[in-house]
Amino acid sequence: SNGLGDVWVAISDGRGFGPGVKWNDWFAPNGEFPYTGDFDGDGKDDIVTFTKGATNDVFVGLSNGTSAFGAGVKWHDFFGLNGETTL
Repeated sequence: SNGLGDVWVAISDGRGFGPGVKWNDWFAPNGEFPYTGDFDGDGKDDIVTFTKGATNDVFVGLSNGTSAFGAGVKWHDFFGLNGETTL
């Protein structure tokens, strides 16, 4: 959640983590609230962000499981309003 919106991933082999690799070039810039989880039920952790503010949108970037998250796609148009907890 910075001005660049880059998403870096370090894959675990069960004993440690490999080097960080950029998986997405623009997701959850300043002021948004990013999280991870399996949002489409395919067993792979995806990324989600809540824009808050005036738009209150929810964007999801689906994972291919090995090297990238897809571009953020709006999944909800008005969710996680200011003052609500998005956990």
